Amino acid sequence: MKQEIIQKLIRERKIPFYLFDAESFRSRIRQIRSRLPQETKLAYAIKANPFLAEIAAGETDRLEICSYGEYRICRKHGIQPEKMLISGVLKKEAECRQILEECGGKAIYTAESRRQFEILNQWSAEKKEDICVYLRLTSQNQFGMDLSEIRRLITGEHSPYLHIEGLHYFSGTQKRSFEKVFEELKMVRETAESINREDGGRIKTLEFGPGFRVDYFEKKGVFPDPMSVSEEEWQKLRELLQDIGKDFLVRLEMGRFMAASCGCYVTMISDTKENNGTRYAIVDGGIHQINYDGQIKGMYKPRILHFRENGDRAEEKEKQLWIVCGSLCTVNDILVKDLQLDGAGTGDRLVFLDAGAYAVSEGMALFLSHELPEVFLYDEESGRLRQLRKQVETWQLNTEGGSNG
Repeated sequence: MKQEIIQKLIRERKIPFYLFDAESFRSRIRQIRSRLPQETKLAYAIKANPFLAEIAAGETDRLEICSYGEYRICRKHGIQPEKMLISGVLKKEAECRQILEECGGKAIYTAESRRQFEILNQWSAEKKEDICVYLRLTSQNQFGMDLSEIRRLITGEHSPYLHIEGLHYFSGTQKRSFEKVFEELKMVRETAESINREDGGRIKTLEFGPGFRVDYFEKKGVFPDPMSVSEEEWQKLRELLQDIGKDFLVRLEMGRFMAASCGCYVTMISDTKENNGTRYAIVDGGIHQINYDGQIKGMYKPRILHFRENGDRAEEKEKQLWIVCGSLCTVNDILVKDLQLDGAGTGDRLVFLDAGAYAVSEGMALFLSHELPEVFLYDEESGRLRQLRKQVETWQLNTEGGSNG
């Protein structure tokens, strides 16, 4: 993220805001792709940051879409059905049929339950149109189906136009052990082989979410490599993917690991106080707008830059310890404890880095009816700084009549 772009917005725009870096996002995806076998495909899970969907469509092979709202975002950007993997634990029949009518066999669809399968099956039979379906294998939670149910669907009667061509598997994010990723990938491969061998299946594709970790926090005074994966681990993964690639197309599905490092959240110190010898900086914002996975009441320190009100970088000569708290009326609204700042004062800006994934969409946005921040995208390739969202008032959503009240 270019510091001069952050400084420009600090001087000119309302606080708080989000800023995403298109070139950083592209570079991250290309960096990941360069470490994988050429035949391995990539998918971007747009739930990580829907504002990056249009860029991701140009850099990845598919976008994983988990709701009708995400689908409408993609349609608004003109993203073609050939780029879409329609996923999600809940597929409402009316919405699913609408997507099918608009995308037909050009998109790929997952089935996470027998009911979802039946919706897809009925539509393909009615329209006599071929569609490709991936069955999601559960990781012992509410997502997907167990293997016995998957076998029943494969061996049971269904429309000749519905083609079960893939298995979908994702067990969770922020995996600390790379060995866990290897074990799961091997398990999915063995499951697909068993289905093809014993049940007459025609599984061709393994849609797999590795859940690579992103290390957000300082450890012993040092921030870890943002890739969070050693070259030895990458090499082991390459060899495994090359082996699996002899029999299956593998598509790795990522969200956080692609997007986290390409954005920042900028807020302002609006008040300062000292209670019983402890310094507090109260910022305009809080945990409803910035949330790092694994953060617990500010116990860990993410990457933060300190700027003065005029946009100049603070020199940080005489550092003092501060607790940075948000604007919510809850003792849980602590962004970071023991943050060293030089003469922190009202009007100073704090820039929280590595906020490209989930921060913009995962927080308690309507709590206390604060405004939703502006969102900007800087693209070095074109030299453009675009406003993707204006500041949005939320109080109307929390009263009778909603936004029409």
